[in-house]
Amino acid sequence: MWDLKNYSYLYSIDGSDVREIKVSPGIVLVIKKTMKNHLPLQLLNVETGEVLKSISPMIHRGVPVDIIEQFNEFLLIKQKDRCLKIIDVSCFACKFGFLCFSV
Repeated sequence: MWDLKNYSYLYSIDGSDVREIKVSPGIVLVIKKTMKNHLPLQLLNVETGEVLKSISPMIHRGVPVDIIEQFNEFLLIKQKDRCLKIIDVSCFACKFGFLCFSV
């Protein structure tokens, strides 16, 4: 990661088990390779790379993940033919339950 103001090097992320990285204001979401029926995720401080939270929400085994998005303190996870999960990462709970729709 580099500082876009002066292009100085800030930190790096070990990519050995990383599937995807998403950056949003203040936060880096690191999506790791699925382990059995869990999806390991890390939320990092965008400026320092410090791990703010590591969570591993349950997912349906063998079902592809269509969408993983971060929206403020909420994480949206949608698997093919399954309900949308909205997870409050501040307390790691399914605060709003599930919304069902087909994509």
